[in-house]
Formats: sequence, C-alpha cells, structure tokens
Amino acid sequence: MKQERTRMMLAMVDPSEAQRLVLRIYFNHSEEAELCACCATGAQLLSELRQGLRPEAIVLDAACENVLTLVSEVRRAVAGYTPMVALTIHSNILLSEKILLTSGVDCVILKPYEIPAMLATVFQHSREDEAFREFMRRRAFEKCLGEFGAAPDHMGSRYLCEMFCEEERAGTSCTSKALYHCVARKENLTASGVRNAVRRLAEQMWHTSTPGYCRMCAAYGKSIETPLSERELYCCLSEECRRGMR
Repeated sequence: MKQERTRMMLAMVDPSEAQRLVLRIYFNHSEEAELCACCATGAQLLSELRQGLRPEAIVLDAACENVLTLVSEVRRAVAGYTPMVALTIHSNILLSEKILLTSGVDCVILKPYEIPAMLATVFQHSREDEAFREFMRRRAFEKCLGEFGAAPDHMGSRYLCEMFCEEERAGTSCTSKALYHCVARKENLTASGVRNAVRRLAEQMWHTSTPGYCRMCAAYGKSIETPLSERELYCCLSEECRRGMR
C-alpha cells in the first residue's frame, strides 16, 4: 500500500512575478513541502489566512510593502496556533538588530538563496515549535480517521486522537491502559468510558466497512470478519499516521 507523506504546508509572499513562477515550478515537484499559497502581496495572504488557510510556515519577502507591519497582521490573523514566519532579504540590505528582534519573525534568510537551503532553514525553525507540532499531529491523525472511515464527530475518534497526541508527547510506546487514563483525566471521564467509546467506534467502522477501512485491515493483516479490538484500531491508525508524517 503506497503511503502518502504529510508534507510541510508553506505559504510565501514575493512581489516578483518571476520568483513566484520559479517557486511554483519547484514545488510542483517537491516532496519536502506543499506551496499552499504563493502571493504577490501581503493583502492576498491575509485574505487566505482569514478564510482558514493554515500553513506550517510563512515566508515573506522584505520587498513586500510595509513588511514588518505585515508580520504583525499575519500573527493576528492566525490566532490559535503559531506558524513559523521567515523574512527573506537581500544580503546588501541592512536592518538594525533592534528592528529584527521586535519584528516577530523567527529567522532571516539572505537572498539570493537556493530553495533547498531556504527549506532547510524553515524546517529547522518550524519543527522546534511544540504548539505547531501538536497542530500537525492532530491534522495528520484526523486525516487518517477520515481516510479509513471513522466518523469525525464520534467521541471515539476524538479520544483516539487524544491518545495519539499523548503518546507522541511522551516520545515512547504507551500501554492502552495508560493512554485511556491520560485521556480520561483530561476529559473528566473514567478510563472505561474512553475505552467504550473507542470500542463503539471500532464496531461502527466495521459495520460500515468503507473501502478505506478494508484497505487498512489488509495493510496490517487484520481480519474484516469481526470488528477490530480497541487496541488494534489504535495501533493501525497511529502507525498509519506516523508513516504519513515521516
């Protein structure tokens, strides 16, 4: 079964039409990142952010009109999570350290730059942000839930996502019992209540047996004759999610 890699979602603003063309051509064939927005102006980017676009990283060119004000507006437009924001600037243009320190950008990338080197810098800074790592975990797991036929509004789906995030934060494999208790404390429930919700979701997915569910069972050697156990469902979904995030 072919695994789809979860790529970085990157938004860029560059007034140069030629540079935007180069960026689009490069990212059409990139496995590292997806260029979810390539805008000529800050106003275009802000409009997309206000409509729900949530890139992992935003790269602004210093040639943008009122670029430092734009940084502040971007931060306000994406309240609720913290994307990494980089500023690209020609090496012969000097900005005082005070301006850069108070601008809100996470890093400065000197131009001219090679796109792979720019991406390496963006990756380094964005992956250091724990809030965004949490955002990406949830997005990736929710995507897997949808692909394999789990109802997104089912409480079992919510609890499985919380279990996955708890295990990722722990940085080690956890028992189902430990994960149930972690989620139960957060949700002010009992561990059995969490487990029962996951069991009901497993039964619902089995009864529905979407093509995605059948593919998941086949990929992990699980029978479709009976519902997956709570642990089997969690292990299949979490492993699939981790593969996609690599």
